[in-house]
Amino acid sequence: MKDAVKYIGRWQQKSVILEKLEGPIGEGSVEFPCGAKFEGCFHLSFAKIQGPCYVADGKYTFADGKYIENAWINTSDDLTMFGLKGVYEVRNADGSLASITSFWLNKRHGIEILVGSTVEAVEWYLGEEQKHYEVKNYTLNAIDKDRRELVVELANGILITMVGGRLEPNKYENYVYDNYLMAKVVYDNGDVYESINYDIRNLQPYGGCGTRRMANGMKRDEYYKGYELERIEREAWDRSRVEKKQIPNPINPEELITAYVWSNHIEYIDDFNMKYDGDVVDGMPHGQGVLSDVRSQAYIDGKMGYTWRFTYEGTFERGRCNGKIVFTDRDNNTTRECEWKNGLSVSAIPVTLRYEWERTLEGEFDIRTGEVEVRLGMRLPLDAFDYVRVLDMTDKYVQFNVCEPLCPGGVMYCEKELTYDLSYNLKLTWDKE
Repeated sequence: MKDAVKYIGRWQQKSVILEKLEGPIGEGSVEFPCGAKFEGCFHLSFAKIQGPCYVADGKYTFADGKYIENAWINTSDDLTMFGLKGVYEVRNADGSLASITSFWLNKRHGIEILVGSTVEAVEWYLGEEQKHYEVKNYTLNAIDKDRRELVVELANGILITMVGGRLEPNKYENYVYDNYLMAKVVYDNGDVYESINYDIRNLQPYGGCGTRRMANGMKRDEYYKGYELERIEREAWDRSRVEKKQIPNPINPEELITAYVWSNHIEYIDDFNMKYDGDVVDGMPHGQGVLSDVRSQAYIDGKMGYTWRFTYEGTFERGRCNGKIVFTDRDNNTTRECEWKNGLSVSAIPVTLRYEWERTLEGEFDIRTGEVEVRLGMRLPLDAFDYVRVLDMTDKYVQFNVCEPLCPGGVMYCEKELTYDLSYNLKLTWDKE
């Protein structure tokens, strides 16, 4: 052990047989070159993929007599590297509150709240003060005895949340102790940036990586060098900031459909998965936007392939299409166009389907027959077959989507006669001109 640090306490010798680490363990105390002292319990954990983990919890006393009653520090095995990490109340020698500080390696990064006649926030980076900010409000919350949450609302409209202390051991590594500091900055435009260990400078991402949750609902991992954004990874719509609700089906005026709704993006989760990007009012498409569907699948020459998809770009009224829908093939070539109004096609001629279906219910055999007029986008209004939807109509064929339970995402064609055989039997016929 180097002379610069004085440690008094129990020391564990490395055992090759047991593959344990060497270092301080149990009750002990440390005197640091800066004049600070620490007394507490050292936790010598087993090795992890990231390397060994040495942490200790106890009372940390600064050189000027200020102290933290319940602090967590990181140490190296020879105690030459150390640092507080977490969110703590720093008290004067007489016990009065001096500051609330978020530490990462002794003020290397973080936010400190100075408590006095006036309250101000100080940002630290690489152990140096950056800026002082006027504080509008702040709260300190205890998550548990080892973790604290500091929420600071600055006068400039930025909201900062710092969470730190001891990480909870997981079920696989219940012998591993670690401590951490997490920062979350909410900007006045609604964006939220989260970073482990506060890789932030002048309240902006500066180095390392973090997660940005944008005001429009997008989420992505960002990597910075200095203030420059180097790359973006895992960009997607954030399901943790979304409203799940029932809204009108844009291609069927008589139906509600479950969807995830963001400020300008909607994902429909019933039937084939349509998505919408554009103006949203009251949680529904209203105004200008683009509606598209995932490619429907069907067997072509004995192989599963894509047949077609549709894209609608134009005007929406209260959640429904009012304009032109373009159908494209699997090579994204336009095959035809249809005019829609209030969620129904006015270009495709309605088809009258004759249906005949039979089932055995509670030991009794039941046969039903009848006719139903269908349009593009409609479900078949038949008991037990309402998951069959008309996806496409031309003068040559009618195309159905079968969502469940036989072949999710599959497609059936009906040129003159369609038979769907399940626990129920459904037969559909129609006359071609």
